[in-house]
Amino acid sequence: MPAWMPTPLAFTLFMVLVPTTRQAKPSEPEGPALAFCPPLRSIGPGAMPADCDEEIHLQDGMMLSFYGHIEELEWALADASEAGRVPMDLVNAMLSFAESLNLMLCMARFRCVYPTTEEFQSDWNASCEQLLARAPPNFPWLSREPCSAGNELMEVVSLIIPRLRSDFGLPGRGARYPLDVAPVCGAVAQADFAQTWPFMFLNGTYGHHVVSTTRLPFADILEFFRQQQGLMPSELVVVNLGAHDGSCMDAQMVVKDVANCAFDLGARGVAVEGLETTALQHRWPGVVVHVGYISPRNVTRIVEDALAKLAVTRLDLLKIDLDHADCFFAEALLRQMRLAPAFLVVEYNRIFPPPIRFREQFSETKAGRMGLSWMDGKRGQHWSGCSMQAWHDTAAAHGYRLLQATLFDLTFLHQNVELQLGVEVVDGWPSSIFNAWLSSAHCFAPSRRLYGHQAFATLDLRALPELPADDRCELAARWWKSEGQTSQSELYC
Repeated sequence: MPAWMPTPLAFTLFMVLVPTTRQAKPSEPEGPALAFCPPLRSIGPGAMPADCDEEIHLQDGMMLSFYGHIEELEWALADASEAGRVPMDLVNAMLSFAESLNLMLCMARFRCVYPTTEEFQSDWNASCEQLLARAPPNFPWLSREPCSAGNELMEVVSLIIPRLRSDFGLPGRGARYPLDVAPVCGAVAQADFAQTWPFMFLNGTYGHHVVSTTRLPFADILEFFRQQQGLMPSELVVVNLGAHDGSCMDAQMVVKDVANCAFDLGARGVAVEGLETTALQHRWPGVVVHVGYISPRNVTRIVEDALAKLAVTRLDLLKIDLDHADCFFAEALLRQMRLAPAFLVVEYNRIFPPPIRFREQFSETKAGRMGLSWMDGKRGQHWSGCSMQAWHDTAAAHGYRLLQATLFDLTFLHQNVELQLGVEVVDGWPSSIFNAWLSSAHCFAPSRRLYGHQAFATLDLRALPELPADDRCELAARWWKSEGQTSQSELYC
């Protein structure tokens, strides 16, 4: 049997993949810190050669396939780690390998940003040595120069993922990025995986992968609140901005819209959807539906008129997920509505760490993003919505504090309800908001790679949280300006 093939014994399987010369601690880096790609000096107006952008885009189709393999490897590692099928040493080693592999692909894609061939070749050789040091030991490379053979690099991924499927009964842990990938994550605590909830699913090239969360689902929080308040399900009042097709769960039975779930259980309220759909009409008794044009200028009138029809005297939940300028809608409602919701659940832009305040401005032409090609939509996804810090500031100005953050949503609780429920919230100190972002949006695989966020970015998203706050803001502003976003959004610290 070749040395790189697994044997029937579990422990020898891991010895194949993990170097045996030392026993690495889970938080110990597997080698030198991996460089940022593209280099940070190429970020900013005029920093990239004039013809470089076109050259990069010409490679997008081919590179996306490679990046997709790396994302699936991180999905598989997260799934196996949370289920207790792999030890942390293996998780660290393979996450380091995945990042090193991504670095090689990125360097090939952004070769044009290097001022000289010699400089590129020097960085390429150093990165190749790092990659080979992180690859499974004794792997039978087919080429004498595997770093230049993209298909062969992907073959490594295809051999690793099937080895992560056996159940060895180890403690479940989140797949936290090791220090050579994300040094800032070293201080982020591992959550207790004694109780988890399925959170995301991927039907990938190499199998079906599940990523879970230890955060209590908001549906459970809302149910606790309902019981504590002595309310019947039909007495809850909910406003849902972005009801989409009205679904509560996806095909894997994972909750995707907490407001729609509340409607399914009998809650009254308002369901608003900006894109044309017939799925919401007459879907729920006691729910007023608005389908069609909506803006920060007319949203309060739409919601208040609907609530007046229902003659409600309370508002328990305001959920916002319109995929465009969400915090401007929230600001209009929180400032002008007669009733203050107990909970505020919002989707956020997780690209920008605190204290960066990013807010997409409302645009008549961008509302709904109709007419954009798939590729253009992906390239512009970094510049939508509102960052965690922007949401925190908007909510705090109206008496709300951050209750919890997930990879997709933020849950805020009004200060009056906080006292009634006696729950712990995130304090408003900048360090606390930043730590909440690290643990929810950045430090656990496959967060940075979801939906092609890293693949379509012209900035290595690892760089922002690694820098001190002032430098973090300066780098984000350079990127924002170089992408031509100054007239469509706000970005400041």
